[in-house]
Order: sequence, then C-alpha cells, then structure tokens
Amino acid sequence: MPPKPPQCIKPGCIIKYLKETLFFSLLLNYHARRTEYAEANRGKEILERYRTGEPSPKNIWQAIHANLKLKCPVCRKYNIDPLLFRENKHEESIR
Repeated sequence: MPPKPPQCIKPGCIIKYLKETLFFSLLLNYHARRTEYAEANRGKEILERYRTGEPSPKNIWQAIHANLKLKCPVCRKYNIDPLLFRENKHEESIR
C-alpha cells in the first residue's frame, strides 16, 4: 500500500512521509525487476525468492541492496553481495 499523506506540517512528519515514499518506490521497483527477471528465466534454475518475492525487503537499505543484486548478473548467479563481495550468511540459512 502507498504511504498515507502526512497528517501535520512538522518537518518530522514530512521527513517520515518522504522516507516511506522512497521505500515504497524502491519496493515497487524491486518487484517489477524481480518479476521481469523470473519471467525471462522461466525455464532456468533461479533462486526461489525471485520467483515468489519472499522474503521481501523490509527497509530502505534492504530494498537498495535487493535492487543492486537484481541489476548485477554475477551477483544473481553466484548469490554474491555486491556491497561487500561476500556471500550473505542469512541466505545460507534459508537454503
């Protein structure tokens, strides 16, 4: 769901709304790219999270990271973290 408009004109309310809007747009971008990638690789073996969308990013940094991984073909193929160039330990425990 898109974020609700700010209920006040205080800077804190507006900043919170801007953060929620940024996260919402990053999440929409992630799911659009993920769906496009899954459809393009329908017959190939890809990670299940790209087919189902779960687990979905929960905050801005996770959404940025997920979008970077979708953009980088080497990162998708080998499940490499594009920021640290190491495998994500959390994703190993999911497998």
